[in-house]
Amino acid sequence: MITPLPPHIYSQKTPAAGTSLYTSRAIPPGELIFRVERPLVAALDSDQLGCTCEGCYLSSADGTTVIWRGEAKKKACQAQSWKSHHKYECKIFKSLRPKVLPNTVRLVIQLLLRRRAGSLSENEWSSFLALQSHVEDFQSQQTRNSENLTTWQTIELMSQAASSYSGSQEPLRSIQTITARILINAHTLTTPTLDPLGVYISIPSSLLNHNCVPNAALTFSLHGVLSVRSLLAIPASAALTICYIDSTIPTDLRLAELRERYHFTCLCASCTAPHSPSWYDTTEAMESKFYSLVNKASLDMPQNLEVLVQALLAFSSNIPPHKHPLPQIHRQILLAGLALGELHLALTHALVIYFYVNPVLYATLHPVRVVQGWVLVRLVTALLIRGEREKLATGKAGTMTAPYDDLDPRIVISGLWQEVNESVQRSHGSDSIFAAEVREWGEQSGSTIIAPTITTQDREREWTKLRKLADESQRDAMAGC
Repeated sequence: MITPLPPHIYSQKTPAAGTSLYTSRAIPPGELIFRVERPLVAALDSDQLGCTCEGCYLSSADGTTVIWRGEAKKKACQAQSWKSHHKYECKIFKSLRPKVLPNTVRLVIQLLLRRRAGSLSENEWSSFLALQSHVEDFQSQQTRNSENLTTWQTIELMSQAASSYSGSQEPLRSIQTITARILINAHTLTTPTLDPLGVYISIPSSLLNHNCVPNAALTFSLHGVLSVRSLLAIPASAALTICYIDSTIPTDLRLAELRERYHFTCLCASCTAPHSPSWYDTTEAMESKFYSLVNKASLDMPQNLEVLVQALLAFSSNIPPHKHPLPQIHRQILLAGLALGELHLALTHALVIYFYVNPVLYATLHPVRVVQGWVLVRLVTALLIRGEREKLATGKAGTMTAPYDDLDPRIVISGLWQEVNESVQRSHGSDSIFAAEVREWGEQSGSTIIAPTITTQDREREWTKLRKLADESQRDAMAGC
């Protein structure tokens, strides 16, 4: 069953944008616009099979085996997954073990099998077929991938596999069109904290058009519930928009990616505003150097901190921290620092992102900004509480926590937590498991970590110190050049 839209949300077709969703009344920031209770179809990424439940989409902490919340929950999830789709595909996938088909092929197979079994209503099927497929655009596209295949050739191969394994009697051309529709209309299924899990199709959200400065964003919660919430104040009669790609990359790269993947030229205010070429695009060697450094870092975790710092040094003297590719470098150093236990390094880059990157690139309620704020809360807590314990044990600050010795841990942690706790109610919804995690963390931390009240003066004093730490990190990078 397709989730009905609220009365004030309606679809309208225009020559320029096709069928889009609009609102008949003004929507304030942080409002739930609509919710999709279950996907039409969804498929986990190959690396998530076995460690993510296909019923509720909860992942294990260590990424190895699914962890259910009790035996009853396990049985309920398995029953739901079996009833909705897995009973149609189980024999096929079992016969292929240990081979795992790509998630797009598994989605096509799921659609074909459910269509044949009658578990998709005529309304669901016709609504899916009404979505854009851009078949002719795919066929005319000449760009080739690493295997020297055009996108259409890839679609042909995936469709042939889906046809063969499903035993469908649908004409191959029809299956190719189904595959194309999935590539155009699928969302990335994520955890509430935005870690990718797979691909997800829903009819209502597929009608949301793109804008590089969107007025809405998607989040996912338990059981694949998709929520569309407003990022900004949306006036009556306005189109609802989300961003299909990474909006932080330069205009020319965004335009190229949108043409390549979605076959349209973006005419949003950001893309049509006068702009000069990105500085690094003027030198192909510099762009190549950045990507080679980042690719090298991703392949060799023990070495990647050094490589990523090299990338930061190569670019930081030329551009401000919010300009591509510096946000990506700061985030990757943050993640590498967390993975390797280099918490001081991770925190300095988290502070640069907090003060100088996210306020420029994302609206206050953007899920990316809220999730990264939560990472900062946990990082600051880990370091400052560790510092307090070291001082109690030794009478002096430890080498790792010495830079933060002047900070008041309770005020800093409380201020950051309050920001996230207030924002997550509107970015994800008060009923989301992420909001519950943030709220429960604050309750469990209690007075030992969270200050009952914080004055404006207290906050300004401590935030000045935090900004100084971020500035020192920036200066160190500049000095390294």
